Amino acid sequence: MTFPELGLRDELLQAITEMGFVAPMPIQEQTIPAL
Repeated sequence: MTFPELGLRDELLQAITEMGFVAPMPIQEQTIPAL
């Protein structure tokens, strides 16, 4: 799974990319969609 697949806002995706993150951790995959 990728961060865009989690349905995050563009601003968050840009910040995540700038920080160098490539893919969410398993716990993020499970919890972010619930938010």
